Amino acid sequence: MRLLFLDFHGVLHPSPCPDGALFGRAPLLADALRDAPPDVRVVIASTWRFELSRAQLCARLPEPLAARVIGDTGPARPGPRSRYREILAYLDRFAAEAPDWRALDDTPSLYPPGCPQLIACDPTIGIDAPQLRALAAWWRNPSG
Repeated sequence: MRLLFLDFHGVLHPSPCPDGALFGRAPLLADALRDAPPDVRVVIASTWRFELSRAQLCARLPEPLAARVIGDTGPARPGPRSRYREILAYLDRFAAEAPDWRALDDTPSLYPPGCPQLIACDPTIGIDAPQLRALAAWWRNPSG
């Protein structure tokens, strides 16, 4: 299994987000996921997980994306590199071998400098061609 940890603001829509543009970039990721191997699953890493249930979050996502969601990163881990620490805590659930993973996020400061798993988005745009190319390269060459 490969895991994609997904932020919302600055990834699935710009941040700040104009009225009516929430999740406006989500179809790009959903279309890309149609070509992804079936072992690629999505874990919600967005702070939206504190406000809405998984079902409510998935209802906002295009079906090919929502169908791959298997959970969220769980409780907040305040402090430096918090998103990265939340991901590591989630990965601790896998006893023998942690899955290969990537994170789509617009805030590199939430990760260690140079984190190889981070696919950073421009927060004023969200996911775009460079991130989609990085995801496709990961799908074609796991752990590469």
